[in-house]
Order: sequence, then C-alpha cells, then structure tokens
Amino acid sequence: MVGQKLELVLTSFSDPNGLYQRTRFRMSEWLSGYAEERKTFLNRHGYPLNLDDPRSFSEKVCWRKIYDRNPLLPRIVDKYAVRKYVIESLGEREASRVLVPLLFETREPAKIPFQTISGNYIIKANHGSNMNLIVLADTEIQTQPIVERCEKWLTTPYGFFWHEWAYQQVERRIVVERLLHDGESKPPQECKFQMFRGKCEIIQILNSATWYDGVSDFGTSSMPSLTYFTADWSWLNVSWKYHWLDAAYPVEPAQRPPENLDEMLALAERLAQPFDYIRVDLYETSNGIKFGELTPYHLSGSGAITPVTFDYELGEKWRLPAHRLRGNRS
Repeated sequence: MVGQKLELVLTSFSDPNGLYQRTRFRMSEWLSGYAEERKTFLNRHGYPLNLDDPRSFSEKVCWRKIYDRNPLLPRIVDKYAVRKYVIESLGEREASRVLVPLLFETREPAKIPFQTISGNYIIKANHGSNMNLIVLADTEIQTQPIVERCEKWLTTPYGFFWHEWAYQQVERRIVVERLLHDGESKPPQECKFQMFRGKCEIIQILNSATWYDGVSDFGTSSMPSLTYFTADWSWLNVSWKYHWLDAAYPVEPAQRPPENLDEMLALAERLAQPFDYIRVDLYETSNGIKFGELTPYHLSGSGAITPVTFDYELGEKWRLPAHRLRGNRS
C-alpha cells in the first residue's frame, strides 16, 4: 500500500524529460536481471540472451551495452567529440581530408546562423541517431520549427531504453555539417566496416540514391539494399534485420567494390585499433573518402541475423575484455 501511494505521488509530478520513467526502468531492469532486454532479444532472435557467457555476436553487443564502461566509447559515439579522436588517430593532415566540414556547433539552437550558412548542409544532434535534418540550398526553410526540433533533440536521451550506456555520457549539442553528395546532390555510397581487433571481417554496403546518415530525406522513401561482403570482396549470403523494421532488405551480390576499397580498409583499421569490436562507417564520394561515424552497438544487438549460425560464427571473432562484472566469463 505504501509503495502504491508513493508511486501515485511520484507520477503526479510533472516529468517533462522522463527522469522518473528512466529511473524506474533502470532499477526495474537491474533488479530483474534485465528482463526487458532479454524479452526483446528472444523476440528478435528466437534464442535466449546469455549475459553470463555470451557466445553470439548479438549477445556480445548486449553484454557490451550493459557491462562495458570503456571511457573511449562516449568519445566516439559523440558526433562532435569523435572529430578529435579521428585527428588523434590519423593526424591533422589526413583527418582534414576525411572529416566532413564542420560549419557550426552550439548548445543553443537559436544561435544557428541560418542566414550565413550557404549550400547544402545537415543539422544533427551529437548524441544519437535519427536526430538530423537535411537542408538543401534551393529549399525555402522556416527557421523557428528547426530550432524547436533541435531543442527537443537536446532534451531527448538516446539509447537509454536499449541500455546503450555510452550515449548517456555525451554532453549534448547541435552540429551543422556540409552535406555529402555524389556530385548531383544525391547521397554518396555508404560503407560500414565491421572491425574485430583492428581487422575487417564484414563490409556492409548501403546502396541508395535517397538515404543519408540513417534517414531518407531526398523526396522518396525507397528501400536501400544492404549487401554484405568479406574484406576481399566475396559476397556473404547473410542479412541483418533492423531492430525497428521487421523486413528483409534487398541485396546486390554482383556489385563492384568501391573504387578506393583498399584505402578505406586501411583507414578503418587505424580508426578501429583500440577496440575489440567497432563499426567504422565511411563514404565514397567524388571528393574522396569521408568519415561517417564509429558505432559500438551495431543495431543494439537486436538485429536478427540470418542464418543464426552466422551470429555465432561472428561472435567467435569478438574477444571481450578480460575484466568481467558479476563473475562473467569470456
């Protein structure tokens, strides 16, 4: 009875940022042994999540989310701070070549200088995904709705209910970058390199003339193809389903490799060096290779892999840190 009254009192307070809801979720998950995470995992993959002795790739992503507190992770998921990491890894000269030009950054969206930013650009929050807006030079924009959207992003935690710890440590801000395109104001080809101990095991190619930085904002919602290859460009008959979309993406097994594949692989290896696993996203553009992002939680561990045997094969390539919490073994 006391507990019910306390909950009634707490829920009666205004909680615009969801602090009470998040605190309740965190405690519930911890006390239940991450029941919601286990339920989601079972529904998506068809086999139970083993956090004590993770074996599959998907299990190890979930283990990382819950237990891995590598201080590098918050730096590299931050779309602003990662720029410094790229400079430290590649050096000033090479980093300036691969980093997308930064036009502006701020913690106060009302200060975005819309009148002085020319050309095509993208506005994004630095602490998550799908918090972005593409602005084309020939499009008339209303600045106030954009400012209001940015302000909402800054009050919205990303990945909290997926247990993606690193994103909760990011000091939130808005960044404005030059929009990448293929010379015809269309998105460039995106290549995602799955890196294990600095070595590429899988290359994921996202093919589309409409998708950029995780969103389709070029006037069409056509489904891109997601095709997987080994580092030597042998087609892999495997697929991931995005955790928010229960649909299989089309594949293009006969496609040519990126023109600068060897250089991309070399860049990915250097950027992935400190990590037991990381996904390195690069773009092939008419102006050379451009850096996209580093992702430690590929599809949050909830992307169903077909065939499931490949989930375990990939997991064998990932050696988790020797340090364990709660007595976990390798």
